[in-house]
Amino acid sequence: MRSKRRSVILFETLFLLAMTSSLYGGQWINPKDVIKDPNVARLNHNKQGLTKQESEEVNRYGHTGLEVMTYLDCNAMPGKDSDYTQYMIQVNSWGHITHRKQLVKIKYYFKDYRALLARDGIQIGDVEYKRHFFNFHPPRTKGRAGVMRHYVRGEGFNKIEDGWSWDNKLRKISKSTTRNRTDSYVNSDVTLDDLQYREPWEENHRILGIDNFKDRECFVIESINKDPNYYLSKRIIWVEKENFLDLHIEEYDRKGQLFKVIDKDWAQEKPWNYWVVRSWDTFNLLTKYRTIILYYDWVFDQDFSEREFSQRELPKENLWRRPKDPPISVNRVSDLPPPPKVKGDFGERVENQG
Repeated sequence: MRSKRRSVILFETLFLLAMTSSLYGGQWINPKDVIKDPNVARLNHNKQGLTKQESEEVNRYGHTGLEVMTYLDCNAMPGKDSDYTQYMIQVNSWGHITHRKQLVKIKYYFKDYRALLARDGIQIGDVEYKRHFFNFHPPRTKGRAGVMRHYVRGEGFNKIEDGWSWDNKLRKISKSTTRNRTDSYVNSDVTLDDLQYREPWEENHRILGIDNFKDRECFVIESINKDPNYYLSKRIIWVEKENFLDLHIEEYDRKGQLFKVIDKDWAQEKPWNYWVVRSWDTFNLLTKYRTIILYYDWVFDQDFSEREFSQRELPKENLWRRPKDPPISVNRVSDLPPPPKVKGDFGERVENQG
């Protein structure tokens, strides 16, 4: 009898371990250890050798600007699959506040970030990840949903994404194609490039120096898009040195005028310890328009099925899970923290030191 009981306990223990392993399958690994060889990051996207500037950066800082931004991009795609809730708060110059909430789940199609860089099992033109979103607030948009396929881009292939959207008022599925990357995200001051489209290899990066942001030591990176007609002349990004997290961004328009400031708050999500953006706070210095995006109730490594990302799922208007521990809704400007502040004197300090 005792032997049978031990067998049952052993079976139950193994079952629970298997379930726990399935549910919490991964743990955060520093991007340097994911990519392993720094040259894979420094020379990604068929880059041929280091420039003189980059060689100097390696000697002085131990990294190149492209390498740092590649590690940052690695952190932005944690886990095998992910599922989270997004709460977006928009405040115009008159203090009028609007809210948007949606569930999002993402399925990745590469083994790990190093495999993505090295084209190991995934090639240019393949699906990089799929994204399924479901709007549940405000009530007038509740039920709208979409499924998008995001592609690996490179030489000869520049298609970003396509998919399907569901209009619950018309009861109709429509084909979705790539939008203009500089368009605003649902009428906010965050562009689609800010949010998800911009790739590290599309910009020329330079390490300006080291600076502190909120008591955290950061690389300060200047990033200039390789497209001469791009809507920004440059971006300045404060990237925390040890874990490679972008904490502060300042964007300059085509005329070289600073017009937008972004603060991000990163945190490690238990029990996986993946770094995730908890809040994204954008302030337009010209229009005084402010956009805050809160990300919460993250779940990782779920091994989603293909069915969950098919267009046939959209008419079901399936709120696949109820978000837990939602943040308190913001209804007054006084409920908000102060907007992001400019740190744009860093470039002048570097020039003066030189």
